[in-house]
Amino acid sequence: MEWQPLDFERPIFELERRLQDLKNHSDKHDVDLDSAIKELETTLRETRRQIYGNLTAWQRVQ
Repeated sequence: MEWQPLDFERPIFELERRLQDLKNHSDKHDVDLDSAIKELETTLRETRRQIYGNLTAWQRVQ
């Protein structure tokens, strides 16, 4: 059975997937995407902070 993120975690996993895609594309095609990668990493950190900082009691025990 494949692990699935909880509903409230989906934005985080989508950003992580996009970040990995950017890194792979940058490496594969020798393209400088550092600024886009850094921006997405910042967005990911802020999204994590916002989501995990505002969990409901039910979300904490899931």
